[in-house]
Amino acid sequence: MKKIVLLSVLAVIQFLPVTAQLQGDGSMGNPYKGTLQGAFTISGTKYFSGIIIVNNEQLTIAPGTTLIAATSTSGILVTNTGQLNAQGNATNRILITSDSDLDGIIGEPTDTWGNITIISSGVSNISYCTIENGRRLSARIGYYGGGLYLGTSSVTVTSTTIRNCIAGYGGGIIVAGTTSPVISGCIITGNTAVEQGGAIYVAGGSSPVITNTIIYNNSSHSTSRGGGSVASIFSSPIIINSTIVYSSSPAADGKSIYLENSPDAKILNTIIWGSSDNISLSGTPSSVIEYCAIEGTSLEGCLTLNSSNTDPQGPNFTDPESGDFTIAFISPCRDSGTDSYPGVTIPLTDYAGSRRIGQTDIGAYEIRYSRWMGRNTDWYRGLNWDWGVLPGTTNVIIPAGAANYPTIAPGPSFTLNAGLIMIIEPGARATLSSLTNNGTLVLQADANGYATLITGSYSGAGGNANIEHYLTSGPDGDWWHYIASPATVSKTVFTDIEPEMLVRYDETKVVTDVSDGWQWHDGYSGTTPFSNLTVNEGYDVSVAEDVTMTYRNLKSLTTSIGRIDLPFSGSGGDTTIYGYSLLGNSLTCGINWDLITYSHDHKYIRHAYYLRTASGEEASYVNGVGTNGATAHIAPLQGFFVRTRATGTYITIPDNAREHNAAPRFKSAEQIPLIRLQLSSDTQTDETVVRFDREATTGFDGFLDASKPFSHVKGHIKIYSEAEGENYSINTMPWPSRKTSIPLTLEIHEAGTYKIRGIQYRTFTGYTVVLTDRLKGSRISLEGKAAYSFTAAEGTISGRFALEIIPEGRKAIIAASEENKSEVTEDKSLKIYSAPGRICILPQGSGWDGNAGKIRMFDITGRIVYISDNEHLYAGELMEIEAPNSGGLLIVEVVTGEKRYLEKIVLAK
Repeated sequence: MKKIVLLSVLAVIQFLPVTAQLQGDGSMGNPYKGTLQGAFTISGTKYFSGIIIVNNEQLTIAPGTTLIAATSTSGILVTNTGQLNAQGNATNRILITSDSDLDGIIGEPTDTWGNITIISSGVSNISYCTIENGRRLSARIGYYGGGLYLGTSSVTVTSTTIRNCIAGYGGGIIVAGTTSPVISGCIITGNTAVEQGGAIYVAGGSSPVITNTIIYNNSSHSTSRGGGSVASIFSSPIIINSTIVYSSSPAADGKSIYLENSPDAKILNTIIWGSSDNISLSGTPSSVIEYCAIEGTSLEGCLTLNSSNTDPQGPNFTDPESGDFTIAFISPCRDSGTDSYPGVTIPLTDYAGSRRIGQTDIGAYEIRYSRWMGRNTDWYRGLNWDWGVLPGTTNVIIPAGAANYPTIAPGPSFTLNAGLIMIIEPGARATLSSLTNNGTLVLQADANGYATLITGSYSGAGGNANIEHYLTSGPDGDWWHYIASPATVSKTVFTDIEPEMLVRYDETKVVTDVSDGWQWHDGYSGTTPFSNLTVNEGYDVSVAEDVTMTYRNLKSLTTSIGRIDLPFSGSGGDTTIYGYSLLGNSLTCGINWDLITYSHDHKYIRHAYYLRTASGEEASYVNGVGTNGATAHIAPLQGFFVRTRATGTYITIPDNAREHNAAPRFKSAEQIPLIRLQLSSDTQTDETVVRFDREATTGFDGFLDASKPFSHVKGHIKIYSEAEGENYSINTMPWPSRKTSIPLTLEIHEAGTYKIRGIQYRTFTGYTVVLTDRLKGSRISLEGKAAYSFTAAEGTISGRFALEIIPEGRKAIIAASEENKSEVTEDKSLKIYSAPGRICILPQGSGWDGNAGKIRMFDITGRIVYISDNEHLYAGELMEIEAPNSGGLLIVEVVTGEKRYLEKIVLAK
């Protein structure tokens, strides 16, 4: 191919006119022709015929010039060190066209000429030109490059339109030889290649850089190989941020682009649309095309566009039929390109010269909008918006990941104008004094978080709000979530996704069991159906796969909650099953639970709230402590349970409880003494907490304790403590002065192996914490996040496990002696001593032989450092126990039956 191209150049030179110097005055009757003898400038409206040769001189075509070919074989050849300087400007473009029939009407379809051929080493520039009606389809003038033949690396073509040209190869442009010309900000349209490369043909060894260029309505006619717009043969074109649309070719594929043996080509940030089977790759990996948007073709790292322009997944050009390829704000191409790529320079401006805003867009045009940068929190400061584009007449994005957000209360009063969109991305946030929405407000959510918006007032009758809510599925499919709606809406917002799995809780329906309150939306199993999701009410939903549920086209939003009345239907005997309410945070921001108020004392309204986590655990929170990840901070659109114990009660969620809760926080961080236990299987976990407070009692303290949440969802393991008929997820106790045992209950739904682990042991000195397994007679200290592994059958396990809290020091030893009532013996037949790294116990007399006993070790403070409840002693058999790491002095206690022996030893080194 390279050899053919060079022959074409020789053909041009062979048919040069015999005149040795430039002749003519540029009029129709006496057009320019011949060879320049020195620098020459063409301006105004001028004609030329034959070939104008620029050998070692400079030809300048002035801005505003119209240069007209008078014959179909006319052309411009720049060779040797010649230079072409054809530089118009935005208001005075240069037109190079033809009137080959000399009828005084230029640019008719039948008016053709040759082309501009540049093969010199001199620097040439073509800018703000229109080159039209070039034709290279004969042996006399060649077959390559209908508008431009670029055979040098020293030429730059910018802001130029090449249209309605035709050639055998490269209807608009051919890039020949081992050259690297620059083509930027151009329009190449309506060109035809009889073979390949309707817009551009890149011949062997060439590596042009093509940026911000619009290539549309080009075609090739080869039936075997595509390339309706671009064909590259053994070459390395770099095409960046361009738009290639409406290409055509009769070949089976490659309607737009044909790459043959071009593994070093790069096509980035480019839209390829308006044709089917757009890409043909022969000897070229698909990885040469990245960060592009392509109709009907799925390539890794690229968007796949719909064939409909206005489809949500279409390019959403403004008016492609009339050649307006700017993209709408809703285009998936916005912010979807790459800002950098190894070995490639991504242009900082687009085709129109506009700077990039946010992530580089795909295509030749960058959409201009207001994008928050977050240098500080001031909404009105230009430096906080990308390139100073303040909101008002533009679309708005507040993106995730900013260092600061406009969250200083009360915030600005903002009006979103008709036709505009404001997007707050997941994790981003904003505070406004008021928001008038005449356009479209979008609060996004995904697996990483949710957008939050606090506004003093909201007016949306003239616009729409679309609020997203991301829901996850479970490991086996259906997974239940407590949710809330941002406004009262039809239940179809959820049932269109999942027709069945939607329930609410109605406390007034409880008769014999707390679960009576669950009501299915469709009236299943005799429950009461419902049609709407009501503001500030919670619902339980389940999805079979991860899904983003969207509350669409809302005209109102919840901006304040205030008072919520709590029903209580209990009377007469057992009222423990009554008083639960499933509420909802219908705000588009979080709630700080520590700031809500209660109408009655905690004896009547329990201060805890309960919810279900994204991974399925039942979580609770009260007064600074939570289980399973619950904190004081309730997320937007989160459902949660509360409980009252009397009629006429209510809670109030004040405006000052509204917050942007981007990260969980604990009240009085790291200050509350507690022990956190975790029950775990291979796939599930659950937690319970025992904490200590001087204001606690041994009964249920409504402002400190939390019940174990109930649920209609079965199949999840549970652990909780018990006391006086209450099941606790958070059990707050007064500081114990003596050994205290707290029974633990486990709910196991599948026989297997489980672990109980102390996962948090906080601000809790002066006490030893021991987990006891009464079935196995085992005891384990929970310090250091120790874990106890055990097997269990399916069912509820009660009475087997307990948590023992033992004050340290001498009280511990006294408590131990009071417990077993054994007298201390001085029997010399039991020898206890230390050896390096171990404690040795040697029974010698028959009184110890075969007895089962308990062994405990205390350090110098009385703290238990070792416990074993089921050891067998045999006369003459040495028992060795690994020495605990607890200092140099130990007290070893051995108890069997009524016999108890104490020995003080010093650890051997």
